[in-house]
Amino acid sequence: MHKVASDPLVVREFTSGLYLNAVGLVTAKNRTVLINISLDKRIVDIIDAVAQMRGLPISGFLTEAAQNEIREP
Repeated sequence: MHKVASDPLVVREFTSGLYLNAVGLVTAKNRTVLINISLDKRIVDIIDAVAQMRGLPISGFLTEAAQNEIREP
């Protein structure tokens, strides 16, 4: 992290008001668990369509979406 934070290009971004946030990495390589959730059918249809466009199963798409939202305190 120090190496990145001391990079001149990163320092320039810091001084312009941007900041660096360390986020824990969660991977899908851990043990898989089957869950049962209820969602609005329209939402599921949209998730399915977007997942197909990205070449992912619904579970893969939801995993990526969750990883993008998870932040360590």
